[in-house]
Amino acid sequence: MNSARASFIRCKDRLSGPTNINSCADFLEGTLKGVPLSVNDLYTGTLTAASGNAAIVGADTVSSVGAYVIIYGTYAGVTVSFEGTPDGGTTWIPLGARVLNVAATSPTVITATPASNASAHYYVIVGACQRIRVRATAYTSGTASVTIQPTDETGPSIL
Repeated sequence: MNSARASFIRCKDRLSGPTNINSCADFLEGTLKGVPLSVNDLYTGTLTAASGNAAIVGADTVSSVGAYVIIYGTYAGVTVSFEGTPDGGTTWIPLGARVLNVAATSPTVITATPASNASAHYYVIVGACQRIRVRATAYTSGTASVTIQPTDETGPSIL
């Protein structure tokens, strides 16, 4: 296991020990570059504002086909955008996400506004993106927890 990957996992899991990054916020800001993490690593964070670090939860998606995203918690008025970067964080583009916890005919979306305090489950189409993020574009109150799990599964049909 490469040392940068091990350091990030220690940071993510809040275990003590040496680290090659300043903080988990470095990852959320997109400053952790060139570290291929394995498919099926689990990334968690919270959305507590509509700008800055508190508005972004990110995940490396190198070698991934898609990513499962769950948004849950005690929150109101949160709108999120699903975005990916093909160039390590310089350019962020909208990504399509399929809503999983509604009818099978649910549309593919690039933004979502889950009902207050709802648990919402999405499958994000990663494509050639090295990283993805869930970014709050609107926020009223509370804490929306976000879990992202990159996967090599093709996920549900998106057509």
